[in-house]
Amino acid sequence: MKKLIFAALMTIASSMNTYAAIGDLSADLVFTPITPCRIVDTRGAGAGGVIPAGTKRDFVAWVGSGGVYTSQGGKAGTCGLPASSDIAAVSVNLLVIAPAAEGWIAAWPYGEVQPLVSNLNFKAGDVLANSAILKIGQAGASKDFSVYTTSTTHFVADVTGYYSKPVATALQCVETESGNVSILAGSTGTSFTPVCSAGYTITGGGCTSNIFDGRVVSSRTFVSANYHFCAWKNEGAGAMTGVAYSTCCRIPGR
Repeated sequence: MKKLIFAALMTIASSMNTYAAIGDLSADLVFTPITPCRIVDTRGAGAGGVIPAGTKRDFVAWVGSGGVYTSQGGKAGTCGLPASSDIAAVSVNLLVIAPAAEGWIAAWPYGEVQPLVSNLNFKAGDVLANSAILKIGQAGASKDFSVYTTSTTHFVADVTGYYSKPVATALQCVETESGNVSILAGSTGTSFTPVCSAGYTITGGGCTSNIFDGRVVSSRTFVSANYHFCAWKNEGAGAMTGVAYSTCCRIPGR
């Protein structure tokens, strides 16, 4: 019985261990805070006025998506967000001002299906805000997010930071070699490569010799020790030279 209980607990624990893959668009993002900046204010001139009940309106979250904040009542300029397509999500404060009736608003990425949840619930006449982490559209469209309201209301959005997409980084690798190992005819010889430098991990290695009569007896990478081992047998009539080498790699910046 005890063994069965232990096995069940181990199964549950194993199922709870989930890990984000390196480069995961939804789980491996880098947050950069910025000074709060207004990107939407429907009360502004030319911003479209109130959003009518039962409708949605589309907005830009960063000016690099093709729009400008001033056209939706926001601040002139970039608000400190990079003018590139590396933004995956934004941190925003969503605000309703004097809605005509009780209701709610929802915000979601432009071009996607509206979710069946609300970001902010309000009563008639409220001036009410709520913070949200808002994924923005990733299809390169001219808009980034949409907002739906059940009640006619003015809408304001202030951005407080952004999440950058992960950037694929190539491995940085170097090769290390042992010194020359001189092996007399009929004899054996061994050598270790130097230990990989701090921050680098051995990813492989090998053994070479200067003659075809040399035979590699053993070749092994010691991952825990960060070096490679070689052993040779000289089956030729003259002396031979052996060299052990290893490849050491790291992810730049880590």
